[in-house]
Amino acid sequence: MCLCRMRLFALSVILHALFLVFVIMIGYHPVVQGRDPFGIPVYLHIPETGHKRNTVHGIYTGRQWECVEYVRRWLILKKGVTFNDVKTAADILHLDHVTQVMDGAKLPFQTIADKTQSPPVGAVLVFRSSKHNEHKGHVAIVVRVVGNDVDIAEQNWDHRRWDSNKSRTLRLSTEPDLLGWKVV
Repeated sequence: MCLCRMRLFALSVILHALFLVFVIMIGYHPVVQGRDPFGIPVYLHIPETGHKRNTVHGIYTGRQWECVEYVRRWLILKKGVTFNDVKTAADILHLDHVTQVMDGAKLPFQTIADKTQSPPVGAVLVFRSSKHNEHKGHVAIVVRVVGNDVDIAEQNWDHRRWDSNKSRTLRLSTEPDLLGWKVV
């Protein structure tokens, strides 16, 4: 049994190395993991491709294809606002304003930490730093609210393709890592 595990490990190392050679030789083209209900693509995050800066319409959105990049890109495309750079995704909870991309005006970025309320569509969910998210926190966009459940769209959470226009459904009252959400 141990020899079998060693062979599987060796095979996984070889396949990983071949993937890296492939990426280096042909270049990396983003892989669409899914699209939210608004048609905004969510890209598969592959750490080996580096952390290139991304922009939309010439406006910085973040490092490809981190969760913060998707949220900032979503806010730019759907609400016409962006926010200052943050060290970790969880730090978004402490931002007090967003900036309109057209005129630079500052708008309030309200924080709600009451899990008994339902966030509106377009709210930015903010999760605490944990082992699962490499101690950086995590952010997602609420794309649908049904009773106590919310459908979210998110980038850099898992590597599966979406089978609908959401990443997953959450019951916020039972989410231990949810810090709250932000609303423009």
